[in-house]
Amino acid sequence: MRLHLAWLFTVVVLLPAAGFWEGSWVYSQETATSGVSPTTAAAPQVTPRGADARAAFKELSRRGMLVVVLGSRRSLLVPCEMRFKPVDGRKLIEVVATQGNLRVAWFNGGRTAVIQRGATDPEVKRIVEGLKSADVAVRREAAWLGGWVEDVRVVEALAAGCCDADAETTRLAVKSLIRLDLSAVAAIQGEKALELLEKLAGDADMNVRGSTAIALGQVGGQKALALLEKLARDEDARVRWIAIPALGQVGGDKALALLEKLLGDADMFARRSAISALGQVGGEKALALLEKLAEDKDFSVRIIAISALGQMGGQKALELLEKFAGDDEDEDVRKAVAEALGQADGQKALALLEKLLDDRDGVVRWSAISALGQVGSEKSLALLEDLAGHRGNVIRYWVASALGLVGGEKALALLEKLTRDADKLVRERAVDSLGQVGGEKALALLEKLAEDADMGIRMHAASALGQMGSEKSLAVLEKLAGDKDVSVRLGVVEALGQLGGQKVLASLAKLAGDADANIRRRAVSALGQVGGQKALELLEKLAGDATGYNRMCAASALGQVGGQKALELLEKLVGDADAGVRMCATYGLGQVGGQKALAILERLQDSPYEDVRKWAIERIHMIPLDSRFSMVMRTAIGMLGSVDISIQKQMTNHIRRLDDEDFQAREKAAQAIKENFAAAEPLLRKTLESSEISAETRARIESLMRQNELVLRAIKFVRDNKLLDDAGYLKELLKSAQGEDQARIERRLREIEGKSATAPASAPSEK
Repeated sequence: MRLHLAWLFTVVVLLPAAGFWEGSWVYSQETATSGVSPTTAAAPQVTPRGADARAAFKELSRRGMLVVVLGSRRSLLVPCEMRFKPVDGRKLIEVVATQGNLRVAWFNGGRTAVIQRGATDPEVKRIVEGLKSADVAVRREAAWLGGWVEDVRVVEALAAGCCDADAETTRLAVKSLIRLDLSAVAAIQGEKALELLEKLAGDADMNVRGSTAIALGQVGGQKALALLEKLARDEDARVRWIAIPALGQVGGDKALALLEKLLGDADMFARRSAISALGQVGGEKALALLEKLAEDKDFSVRIIAISALGQMGGQKALELLEKFAGDDEDEDVRKAVAEALGQADGQKALALLEKLLDDRDGVVRWSAISALGQVGSEKSLALLEDLAGHRGNVIRYWVASALGLVGGEKALALLEKLTRDADKLVRERAVDSLGQVGGEKALALLEKLAEDADMGIRMHAASALGQMGSEKSLAVLEKLAGDKDVSVRLGVVEALGQLGGQKVLASLAKLAGDADANIRRRAVSALGQVGGQKALELLEKLAGDATGYNRMCAASALGQVGGQKALELLEKLVGDADAGVRMCATYGLGQVGGQKALAILERLQDSPYEDVRKWAIERIHMIPLDSRFSMVMRTAIGMLGSVDISIQKQMTNHIRRLDDEDFQAREKAAQAIKENFAAAEPLLRKTLESSEISAETRARIESLMRQNELVLRAIKFVRDNKLLDDAGYLKELLKSAQGEDQARIERRLREIEGKSATAPASAPSEK
């Protein structure tokens, strides 16, 4: 548990994925190419060591080749034949994209790749020309739609839309770029992107500032560094967590000086992030700082510093790791040393790992075995072979895991033996590793294991086949899709989602009709993950299915797919007779977002279904439109309610319950406050001023304030513009108010009209 907490600071940036359609009317071949790698710059090489292409892309980025994957998150697999040997970065990118039914656009003389699904010329043209329209409604729709069209050709148009005269168009364009991946702007425009990124670095939304920090790290240069310096001191610690690693990515003496200062940040995770970033920068000074930090009295600081030393590598770093491998009394620190050695090369690292195999602590020994797999040399394979016959089943389990990182004929032979091990967990782990190694022999073994009498082995075989990424593995998975055991079929669904591409759609469509409800749900969700026109057609069919559960699953998946067609289908489903379908469709509208989704949700506040009215109000808050009049209207109504004594009493009681010993009571109180936040806001501020509240209650109130940032902005707008004293504004509010809200507004109107009538009425009597 302690070690888990030590690593919570890590900020993992997941690059979303999609595909590319080769068009000709926006970019010339001089700007971007598709399908043919330019050769103006030497491409770095990388040894993937496994199926995860994103890990290989991350390594390529560290070596100077930026890879951006546009759009929705999905698995990308390294072909088996490329997993355990040095491969050309460009070739790897193109083969991975082709295997996933995606394409590549090249920029920056072949040093930058954008992988994407793409769109047709008419779709792209609609967005690019729509963002130039004189009609603000057309620009807004184009800005929203651009985030669902995974094509590099819309990126520059969206970037221009981020500076639109209309604030709502700007907000939607920014949101769309973040959905696609803001790094795409850096990939296409390079230093020209800095003008936009400078603007976004000051955005009120922390998610925008965080995405901007990532993009700045990829642009690099002095101006990017200056902007990152500001973001590394952002008032929101979450932004600092992202900006600090970006400083490490930019590197250089100035970045190093900034990181040294940030070692004293008030936020624990920001400090730890700065330590980790030192390993990215490298150099003598960073090494000296890490040496000192590796001897810190705080064990978690030592762990992170040791990990950074492993990332840095080199003889001096290895010498320090050797010292801590034997001297440190904390087993977690020695475990970190073993993991760091897995990132190092050479005989020295292997010798240290061999020593750690005899460590007094079991967790350290297991970590050393795993690190041998990462090293992947003949010597490490020989050590793993010796350990494969160890009497301890936990040792054999970790050997099976490590062999999946080594690959090759010898590793496959050892894994084949371990699939017959006496221990069930060892057998299952060996099966998993077969999928990681891949190749014809591994496929033949998995095909046999797919018929094993043990359900767990068949399930793990399905998962391993999902890592293979070949048509032959798909054929075996199609057989397993008819397995009698639910767990095995669930494994097949997960594997098909991992394989991705249009070829898995037929199998997923079949599983969407499975007898087991959980399998149907997972299969339909995988359809949403795969996306594309064919997946949308299948989801449309399921949206009209006679079974309510199937329609509900389709509604959830449509929220993932997004775009115009998904929006139209969701609009129909919010009127479904099944409450579960209505809920998922309403939630999906919030995911899809945009003006049209908002308009539908606004109408649903008058739905005949009570549940839909409630969900619509909740989902509206998922679409943060700063210029939305309805948000200000609802905020004003809430503020009117705050003068009601009974409302104040209710909110006071709810705030007290935030400190209740019972978890459910605290949750219910927080929900009640959210539902009438505008009325609760002044009381929350007053509570924060008290010195008597507990630290836990203060944290809960501050969390509520952050969650309702948009409402707070609307409150400020209402107050600054004195809208509650404006009879015309209140009459506008009255048009959409109902019940208790209507009574509040009418009461306030009578107060205002009574005041305005007082002076004229008294004047005649004075005469």
